[in-house]
Amino acid sequence: AEVAPFDPGQKIIEYRVAEPRPLVRMTVEGFADELGSNSPAPGGGSVAALAGSLAGGLVSMVAALTHGKKGYREHDASMDRLGLEAQALKDQLLAAVDRDTAAFNAVMDCFRLPKGSEEERAAREEAIVAANKAATEIPLSVIGLCAKVLELAQEVAARGNQNSLSDAGVAGLMARAGAWGAFYNVLINLPGIEDEPWCAETRQAGEAAVQHADQLGASLQQAVVEKLSAPAE
Repeated sequence: AEVAPFDPGQKIIEYRVAEPRPLVRMTVEGFADELGSNSPAPGGGSVAALAGSLAGGLVSMVAALTHGKKGYREHDASMDRLGLEAQALKDQLLAAVDRDTAAFNAVMDCFRLPKGSEEERAAREEAIVAANKAATEIPLSVIGLCAKVLELAQEVAARGNQNSLSDAGVAGLMARAGAWGAFYNVLINLPGIEDEPWCAETRQAGEAAVQHADQLGASLQQAVVEKLSAPAE
């Protein structure tokens, strides 16, 4: 009998169609309880994406609390832009919460494929590599999205409503944590992928992205602490 090719991308789509965005539809309590169970997913990858999405939400909030306020009206146009961009990033990162878990489940399905014949074993190994690549590309994208959130957080911290400065700072912390968490998930997947050029390129891209995010986060954190610690005028 022919072994049907395993398409991890299609498998992930099947998960999403069968149960659309099950994680992000949970209550906060339900999601936290699910994390605390003995199921390996959702795990760190989904939490990293969630951290980034929360950061995007905070950036949007600061922009909204700045727009139209006395003393900040000169920034209305930029706050409109920042709010819209932050909302879009928040939505992309929210989608990644479920995509990360679906990708992990797809990898696990590959390990359950039959391996009785040489053809089956070859197909199974090929499927595992493809699924691991798909599962690695998701956190890699999360790092870049978190870096973009950090860029927006810097802007709202600098020009936004200073009564919400601490919120911009928390956005920076969450996005920075999201970037590092996603990078950890890139690293843990690479040893299971027998494609050295692809792994080297992916690791290099991940390192560059997380270093960029880390620099943005460190700069923002320093600026926020200095502003919040300054004597009141």
